[in-house]
Amino acid sequence: MITIQNLSYSYNDQGAPFIAWLYRIAQARIIDFWRSSARRQTAPLDDPLLQDGLVVTDEDIDVDFLQHRSLWSALQQLTDDQQTVIILKFMQGLDNTEIAQVLGKTEGAIKALQRRALETLARLLDQ
Repeated sequence: MITIQNLSYSYNDQGAPFIAWLYRIAQARIIDFWRSSARRQTAPLDDPLLQDGLVVTDEDIDVDFLQHRSLWSALQQLTDDQQTVIILKFMQGLDNTEIAQVLGKTEGAIKALQRRALETLARLLDQ
């Protein structure tokens, strides 16, 4: 049994891998976090106390940074499911079967999400 902030989870083997069960819990907790953080107070970016250390010089910007920023910007334009598929597939190394179990979708749906996500990324990065 796993307990996270007064929530208990117990794994019952139903043929799905243990890692898929963990990812589903993590995904739910991340969604909970972002929903609750939307109600938190934030400071405006022009706050003078935040300006120290935000100065970026030309030497700080390199090609890798710009490519990373372009990819991150393009990823943010995908749907939530497309983002999740890309992250689980290419950053976490899960296969389509595992991703389908994590997201509670069919393997065919995962393939379609991945194809549409990659097509959209290619189009956005070509611009």
